[in-house]
Amino acid sequence: MTDINQDEIKNHKDHSNTKSLFLRNLGLFFGGVGLGAVITAGIFLTLNKSTSNHSFNPADLAAKPLFKIDGTLYTSANLPGDSAVEYYTIKNNSYKELENFSKITALRIALTKEQSKKMEDNKLPKINELISYSKVTEEEARQFFNMAKGQGRVPAGTSFDQIKNDLIEQMSQKNLIAAIQQKISEFDKKNRIQFLKTAPTAPTVNLNISSFPATGNLNAANTLVEVADYMCPHCRESEESIQRIQNKFGKEMKFVHVSYPLAPEGLSGALARGAFCTQKQGNNFFWKYREKAFHVAWEKNTPPSGTEPGRYFNSVAIDLAKDTGVNISKFNDCIASKDALNYITNVRNQFNDSVGFHGTPAFYLNNKILDIAPAQLEGTLEGALGSKGSLN
Repeated sequence: MTDINQDEIKNHKDHSNTKSLFLRNLGLFFGGVGLGAVITAGIFLTLNKSTSNHSFNPADLAAKPLFKIDGTLYTSANLPGDSAVEYYTIKNNSYKELENFSKITALRIALTKEQSKKMEDNKLPKINELISYSKVTEEEARQFFNMAKGQGRVPAGTSFDQIKNDLIEQMSQKNLIAAIQQKISEFDKKNRIQFLKTAPTAPTVNLNISSFPATGNLNAANTLVEVADYMCPHCRESEESIQRIQNKFGKEMKFVHVSYPLAPEGLSGALARGAFCTQKQGNNFFWKYREKAFHVAWEKNTPPSGTEPGRYFNSVAIDLAKDTGVNISKFNDCIASKDALNYITNVRNQFNDSVGFHGTPAFYLNNKILDIAPAQLEGTLEGALGSKGSLN
């Protein structure tokens, strides 16, 4: 998920810190590069139609004693809403770390046996000694750097030579992670690795989504909410999956989109206000606008020299709206209006307040946070809805 304001990078003046921020932000392109991101757990879901394919552990629903206040016992079952979400986050993070550890360790043990390798001092070989993966060349790293620079995501004054070694290392690690994921998937399909713990149950959160645009079966019992920033790279990468999901489950689910700007004063804020203004003229205009907004060129994040930023960002949204068929005069009146600005304030207040929101994209199914990677969304919904088909 993306939760870093790009202005942090552009305005940072310490080159060593700038390099660190840029490398940390590589996750915006890779979809996460740490070994801890190799496996992202799903959650146990209870839907009106069926349950998910995760095994259910009744003990997970048992109230866990936590503390007493003046003799009153507080458990995991009677925590206030925001605390219940925090408790779930802690438990789920622990679950995912344990799953990562277990599956990678199991893989190391299995591959060590397969490859007839010896353990020295009772130590397993490292995973990168057991998995074949492509090391990134300097030229490949340079091409990636130039692409990122062309997208306006390299801090001013940062040269390739400054970050070359770290960039090569992280890009190579990305290839290693892909190889690990592939091997674990192979072992999973053959039931050679079986993780024996179950994911914690996500608490129900209070989402007021009545004012946000919706599509699909508006009377469906199940509702999927997407919270996204139009300039968030992970959100853009998720779009293909979202389109497939809407096509696959359009008759079974209601889909709600929430335009949440990570940088309210920047282009993402203007695009979110534009989304609000197109919706005011009709949901059909909004969905056309939404598709176009996810394809705005990266370089438009930076206003031309001598241009007032706010006015320039609004003009980008206005140009998008012209292609949707809205009444452009009404749109122009709306985009800088108090109502549009209030939309930004209200949406940020709602999702920053005790609903388990940590960045974009975020997904909620029937008022429960889906703490999964976007790439897992299709499979999670298919299992939860009991579909027998296959999403390709």
